[in-house]
Amino acid sequence: MTKIIHSQYVICIAGGIGITAFIGSLKYLLECPSSVIVTKRIHLIWIVKNGDELTWFAQIICDLYHKFWFYDEMDRFHVELYITNKKSLNNFNFCDNFQILQHRIQYGRPKFQHLFNFWKQLYEQKTVNVFCCGPKMLLKDIKKLCIRINLSEKIKFNYLHDSYS
Repeated sequence: MTKIIHSQYVICIAGGIGITAFIGSLKYLLECPSSVIVTKRIHLIWIVKNGDELTWFAQIICDLYHKFWFYDEMDRFHVELYITNKKSLNNFNFCDNFQILQHRIQYGRPKFQHLFNFWKQLYEQKTVNVFCCGPKMLLKDIKKLCIRINLSEKIKFNYLHDSYS
């Protein structure tokens, strides 16, 4: 997954513990001076079953978001968080340290067709590296979307993956 830091346009899709595949790259982007970062824009989609899982790496994600905000590059890092287990919603609340992420939490599963339609308009005639790590079904769905769009549109989604199931 080190290719993330060498790509201009990046979409990282993580299912649960699959986020760990991206943490090294996020730490690098956090520690590296903004002026030498090749990545122009990174989208992070993280899907978890229970809200408490978001606290695993919330600090790193918040710190990276604040870094780009400080350098007036707010659109460089886009985060969407999804909690799929409705039972965990009542017991979950981010502490004050992670309020910036509180507003990026959605409940249910991502509507990937909608997201990819948005990205294909945003990155028309560009190459976007789509990194995915998570359950096999997630990998399969994302791969199908990339292939389908690549066949019919003026955009290239390079699909790269890592699985844990």
